[in-house]
Amino acid sequence: MRHFVLILAALEVLIWIATIYWNAQRPRPLDLAGLHGFMVICTLPALGMALANRWLRVATGLVCVTAFIMLSMYVGGMISS
Repeated sequence: MRHFVLILAALEVLIWIATIYWNAQRPRPLDLAGLHGFMVICTLPALGMALANRWLRVATGLVCVTAFIMLSMYVGGMISS
């Protein structure tokens, strides 16, 4: 479970960085405040929990919720544009 959280959190951080870079290249950038909030409030604490090997079920829930929100945001962004 620890490895799952670490891999998913690392993947989310990489997607977050790629999204920030992609958004900076757009002529009209999107508002990414929600994405930044979920990264700070959910993914980073989950990463800390996994590194400490504590509360792994909570950490798994946090990274899964963030992954679902990121997927929903990208699909919703594609539908709206």
